[in-house]
Amino acid sequence: LNRRLERDLGPREFVALAFARFDPTRGTVELGNAGLPDPYRLASAPRPLEVDGPRLPLGLRSEVEYRSTTHALAEGERLLVITDGMPEAPRADGSPLGYESFAELLTAAPGEAGAWLDDLVAALRAHSEAPQEDDWTALLLERRRAADAGE
Repeated sequence: LNRRLERDLGPREFVALAFARFDPTRGTVELGNAGLPDPYRLASAPRPLEVDGPRLPLGLRSEVEYRSTTHALAEGERLLVITDGMPEAPRADGSPLGYESFAELLTAAPGEAGAWLDDLVAALRAHSEAPQEDDWTALLLERRRAADAGE
């Protein structure tokens, strides 16, 4: 995909992409990252999960060899994949919110996944100023207990 995009995209065009493949039987998630912030493991304290290898967006250099890294998620843990527009949202003074301040927003009490994401976006809006010039995209994966998976 990287080689094809380099050939097909114009100058200054690229694609930021995260890859996540979850194995619910083993509780592992394989992560690949091309130009996005590190995903966060949400457990007792949020922490970024680094992916080995180059992190350039796709389409910039055809010779880049991307890698993936596998991490285990315990029951009840969540994985949050985001675009950089969230931690780089502008504050009232025009400076970016920052990754440290964004991580502090992730410490909210866990609740139902959809409501938790809504609360995160509301907190982000409260700590930033409009207009937003970059997208806010988030994907939340939660490893549930087998008995809870059907709910």
